[in-house]
Amino acid sequence: MKLLYTICRICVKIKCMDYEKNCENTENKSAETQNAQIHKDHRQRLRKQLLADGIDACPEHQILEYFLFAYIPMKDTNPLAHGLIERFGSLSKVFDTDYEALRSVKGMTDTAAAAIALHNRITNRINVDRLKKQDVLDTAFAVFRYAAAFMQNLAVEETHLLCLNGVFKLIKRVRLQRGIVNQTAVYLRQIALEAMQCGATNIIILHNHPSGNVFPSQSDIDVSREMLTVFPSLEINLLDHIIIGVGGEYYSFRDNQEFLRLRNGSASRYAPELNDAFNVWNGKKDKK
Repeated sequence: MKLLYTICRICVKIKCMDYEKNCENTENKSAETQNAQIHKDHRQRLRKQLLADGIDACPEHQILEYFLFAYIPMKDTNPLAHGLIERFGSLSKVFDTDYEALRSVKGMTDTAAAAIALHNRITNRINVDRLKKQDVLDTAFAVFRYAAAFMQNLAVEETHLLCLNGVFKLIKRVRLQRGIVNQTAVYLRQIALEAMQCGATNIIILHNHPSGNVFPSQSDIDVSREMLTVFPSLEINLLDHIIIGVGGEYYSFRDNQEFLRLRNGSASRYAPELNDAFNVWNGKKDKK
């Protein structure tokens, strides 16, 4: 009888432990369900707020928080959004940050870091596609509008070549260099080959200044002088050299009379007069 009593007590104790465990699991599941519902409700409220008030009316951290919803499900992304903006300085700077730097932030996932890092590239691609129907680049502003779509957010200096036909329609765009030009002869040869291979009669050189300062450096001026010297003999017209800054700023060598100064200064001893296409693009004849 004593043995049977002991066995019964053990069985009751086991059942009690199972009951407590089940209760604990139920409570945990209930808490998880409650938290999930809280996040769901918050996300719905934030979505409605953004749609009703517009992006411009919302703080930067809320815009980023909402963006992260799609890549970090069932989790509060508000602390991460605040952390990213505090670390990198602003919403735009977060989206200018590379993948590795984003991935190092606590709470960031691979998927979310990749989405942020690729966002500007995807946006730029969309903007370039939209501008393909408006590919007559007959003013410096038209060139800037086209180039800003893929150059305004670059963290590293790049140089691009635009090849145009006789009526200033874009034939193709080529990225010539990533980083500062350090071998001018090779650089000029590459430009000439690209232009001649596609039959371009007119070219425009673009490069960005990530610092935001759009004024040309001495190196920019020297390269332009060399192009004015070399290209006319190859029947390639350099229409403009445009520097892309940030915040909608740009600098046109042509509009700011830099080419005229170069031609009337040291460059005029070497470079022949550019033909009429050069002057037509500017909208008027140069004063002789």
